[in-house]
Amino acid sequence: MSLNLYLLMQDDNNDYDTFDSMIVVAENEEQARMIHPDGYDWSPDKNTWVNHRGEECIFKTWAFSIESISVEHVGICSIEGAKPGDIVIKSFNAG
Repeated sequence: MSLNLYLLMQDDNNDYDTFDSMIVVAENEEQARMIHPDGYDWSPDKNTWVNHRGEECIFKTWAFSIESISVEHVGICSIEGAKPGDIVIKSFNAG
């Protein structure tokens, strides 16, 4: 399994207390796009981010949809112990 580093950026939701970008570990672009900086999961059925119980996330800190996230491959991951879904760094705009 080859792991890559991806830069994810969004300007769909640029209010206070939101993330604008992050670098993540993933096998491919599709997997990278599904990573939320607060650990939520994308629910295609609900078309929104949900918690581990399937409830819609209350705090809108990231893009409103996965389609609005831009993904750029930035390199091969050589971080020892890294696994898909890990976040290397994230940028938060506090309000």
